[in-house]
Amino acid sequence: GLGKGASAQLAGAVRAGLERLRGLRTSSERASFNFVNLNKLTPRQRVLFYYLALVRRGQEAGVPRSPDQTPLEYQLALTQYLAQEEREDDGRSLATLTDSFLEARYSQHPISTEQASLVKQIWVRIKQAFRK
Repeated sequence: GLGKGASAQLAGAVRAGLERLRGLRTSSERASFNFVNLNKLTPRQRVLFYYLALVRRGQEAGVPRSPDQTPLEYQLALTQYLAQEEREDDGRSLATLTDSFLEARYSQHPISTEQASLVKQIWVRIKQAFRK
């Protein structure tokens, strides 16, 4: 698993990523953020990446995650939003994505490539739901 130093480093990177997302104002700034070579990320980092992408997409859809909201509280807000869009079936997918994020963010054990792939599939489905 990750040692304390690596965990703190990853936590810092996630915080910095969220701060960067909040600060992105122009489409060119957002475009440069989008250029991430996912093949070079570990499965854990990929799960974190897709969760941050979910938060960003939620913000764009008018469902921002407030700093005091836990991931589970944010999941509930997004589930309610998608239900209004008649996408109730995405609630289970959101739960799986959020659970995977919490596991990748807070656990020490390895995250499998299969889990990261499942999170990617869920992200693609939820991204389509946001477009509708």
